Amino acid sequence: FIHGNGYKPTDYYSPSSFDIVYAMNNIYFSAKQMDESELRATLDNIRSVIKSNGLLVISGNKEYIVCRMDGEVPLIEGSYYQRDDSPIPKIVNCLGARGKLMDGRDLKANGIHELRLAAANLGRIY
Repeated sequence: FIHGNGYKPTDYYSPSSFDIVYAMNNIYFSAKQMDESELRATLDNIRSVIKSNGLLVISGNKEYIVCRMDGEVPLIEGSYYQRDDSPIPKIVNCLGARGKLMDGRDLKANGIHELRLAAANLGRIY
């Protein structure tokens, strides 16, 4: 167990130490207050401890983003957001991730069936 700054895991861990990093609530809420350069630096620091082909999962307020670290450009494996003030698009932009974001506002118009299909394709995330 390490008590430390979760925004700077490189202070405690070597590069490529983890298969998965799961950030529940912390980055999600902090991203709203950070400017883009600060958020980009924080995300780069976190990305550096994830193994190639590993996952970064960020969640909060029943919204999430899952990115696979595929070389320099993270790939969006799954996402869901629905709030107008959601930090998810900002996080994706600062990560430089590519792929499609799932906007829950669109899903509401199309019904819950598409959300269930998307969850089935991604696997289980709670």
